[in-house]
Amino acid sequence: MSIRRGIRILKEDGLQRLLKKAGHRMMSDLGVLNKVGTINLWRAGRDYEDARWLTDNARDRHDALIGPDKTISYPGKDVRAKHLNRYVFAKNECLSTKTAPSILDVACGTGYGYHIFNKSNKSIRYTSGDISARTLQYANKYYGGASYIQLSAEALPLQKNEFDIVVSFETLEHLPSPGEYLAEIERTSKPTADIFLSVPYNQDLDIESETDVKSYPHLHKFGMSDFREMLENHFRLENIKYYHQNQTEEIEHSGETTHTPSGISQFKPAKDLPQRTETLLAHIDQS
Repeated sequence: MSIRRGIRILKEDGLQRLLKKAGHRMMSDLGVLNKVGTINLWRAGRDYEDARWLTDNARDRHDALIGPDKTISYPGKDVRAKHLNRYVFAKNECLSTKTAPSILDVACGTGYGYHIFNKSNKSIRYTSGDISARTLQYANKYYGGASYIQLSAEALPLQKNEFDIVVSFETLEHLPSPGEYLAEIERTSKPTADIFLSVPYNQDLDIESETDVKSYPHLHKFGMSDFREMLENHFRLENIKYYHQNQTEEIEHSGETTHTPSGISQFKPAKDLPQRTETLLAHIDQS
């Protein structure tokens, strides 16, 4: 943990939270958390090598559908809830209005997004893309049924006007040229598509320390004005709805739920964001 991050945690969350984070980091450095995480994932039905790969790469990749009920190892329930709930949110916002939609998931990670959409609509055509071949191998093994493609987000090997729904969460901050990526989303989505995007809110870059533990560190920091400007350069203002996401440990199971998942709320950009906002989301509704 960097000194700057420690000071920020102390100011925002107090000494108890800082000590908890420091203890967590110490256990991580000693390898205790990886061992615990691997055992938990193996017990949850993952092959040992896949379980070990997930825990070794937990800062880059995780499977939000499996893991411990506490926050101490792997990514804990709090981290997985944030990631999984975004997919449930996107599914609930638009899937009921589509008959047999084509869906694009860019930076799909370990592939659980397909499972969430497919559970509610078996007629979907789901294309999952990621830069990591190893991640796609895992996704195809445990969430088969989607079409998995290794790709660069800034040069999508896909046809124009191909997709009814596009989801891409926590992607823009990793890309050297986010504008090029948004242009590719415009090109590959249908004129009536629903598009869902998210970025971490005002997250410190700390690039040097992140590079030590992450294969894909954050290259950009997004405040609300940055996020709005980027999106509104590519999409019509009246089609964009903004949401904020706070921390939650309540994982929404996809099923047939239609409500907005815990921790996600719509807001008007002109208003101040809640203090504990962690993620900015946008739904570009062109239907």
